[in-house]
Amino acid sequence: MDQGWAAIIAATAAGVFGITGILTGITVGRRQTTDQADVEHQQWLRGQRQDAYVQFLDAWDQAVDALDGLADEWAVIEVEMDAQGQMDFFQQTIHRRAEAARQVMVKPLDRVALLGPEEVDRSVAGMDTAFDEAQAWLGRQADPRESPQPWGQWTRLLTILHDERRGFLEATKAEMRRPPRPGR
Repeated sequence: MDQGWAAIIAATAAGVFGITGILTGITVGRRQTTDQADVEHQQWLRGQRQDAYVQFLDAWDQAVDALDGLADEWAVIEVEMDAQGQMDFFQQTIHRRAEAARQVMVKPLDRVALLGPEEVDRSVAGMDTAFDEAQAWLGRQADPRESPQPWGQWTRLLTILHDERRGFLEATKAEMRRPPRPGR
């Protein structure tokens, strides 16, 4: 009987260890598959972000250059419109050109905002606000009901725009340098 019980205990132990091994294998295999899928998704997202960040920087540079070009051409536009008797449309012309500059970056900005992460979102929000302020300042300069401001303020606004760009670049560099890891 002792040998019989020993055989039963050995068989039961082998069965329990076998089932435990199978369950552990399934759990580990499932976790490995989940981790691999997570890392692959993070790599895909990282590529999407990198592409979006580069496109946004290109669009941002074009938009800021367009605003700065508008400020540079201000006197020429004013003289030409005055010579043609169209000064009543000066404010609308400035507004239209400033809005055209903004439209260059709207979709790339939205794409970056969709892809995140939060630190980059905050940076994009700061850039958008700075651009709004620069655009609004040009609008006030063109408004005949407003007193014109010294053009030195435009230089200050350009500095803010460039500082916001640098902040965005730092936020995106930090994000791009963080390697994908499972469970993050």
